[in-house]
Amino acid sequence: MTDTRTLHYFVWWDEEKQLGLEPTRSAILRDGNLTEELLIQMGTHPDTWFLPDKPNRMNNYRQDREAMKNGAWTGIPPLVPEDVVILSSSGAIRDRSKEILAPADIGVARLYRVFLRLADAIANGEEPSALYSNPMTIAGTHFLVPEGKTWKDFVPEHVPLKKKEAPATASNKESQPA
Repeated sequence: MTDTRTLHYFVWWDEEKQLGLEPTRSAILRDGNLTEELLIQMGTHPDTWFLPDKPNRMNNYRQDREAMKNGAWTGIPPLVPEDVVILSSSGAIRDRSKEILAPADIGVARLYRVFLRLADAIANGEEPSALYSNPMTIAGTHFLVPEGKTWKDFVPEHVPLKKKEAPATASNKESQPA
């Protein structure tokens, strides 16, 4: 969203159930502690991110050290996902120069490239393709892709990211006709 704020997208898939349709969609959100009511309670809803009575970085996510001594692994209130704590506890801008990615992190590296292209689009005065006016309304879909089709045939509103042009280098400048 900005240099210091982000949104998280959760994706579920099932070969048989249409997860984006009610009542399944609401059940998944409820089971994953992702209903609007629970997000507000946890302090992870955009309207509650910085309220002092909600678990946040400033109050150590209301971590209970006594509960940890008695067996609660993280000591964090049960509705605050530990992933949120890990992601936000590193600070507003993480020093990625010390990050060590494994082969399983190829998706992370690709996502970083997507974010960089989106940032470049904004810097160039373009509207980024991933901009949503209300991200709380995003819903999933489900379909089997028949042979000869691609997933893009079923998502007509998909806007592909523009590929970044490679900068001219001395070697490819010399081989170009004048």
